Amino acid sequence: MKINRITNTIILIKGILMILISIIHTIAVFFGYTEVLENMSEYWAISHQLWFGAAGMLFLFIGTVDLLSYSGLKEGKSYAWRFAFCSSVFPAVLGPIGTYIFRNDPTIPVFPILIMILGFVSFTSLLISGKNYTAV
Repeated sequence: MKINRITNTIILIKGILMILISIIHTIAVFFGYTEVLENMSEYWAISHQLWFGAAGMLFLFIGTVDLLSYSGLKEGKSYAWRFAFCSSVFPAVLGPIGTYIFRNDPTIPVFPILIMILGFVSFTSLLISGKNYTAV
């Protein structure tokens, strides 16, 4: 079915983009530490960078789940749909939170907005095509 191919492609693209965001997020930990250290005490700077890196690892996990569930989605497996659905809920929830937290930054929070859009698009497409994935 055409809707399944569209949903599968959306999940594949979301997985690739989430892994790329994760890599950028994790690399930013190393380059952002001195800037964060200038604005915070050492304790809060380390804590901030730790959580920043942990968020990058979460995005890597979400992207990996998407890539692994892609082959099951192509076959119409319902368990792959459930995994992809769960991995689309987290970006749909975390994106608006990140956008709210970084709303006062001088630059537009591009990555939280992108994560939010990826989550909502994949969440919506999985909801629309949910009953098409019935094979065990």
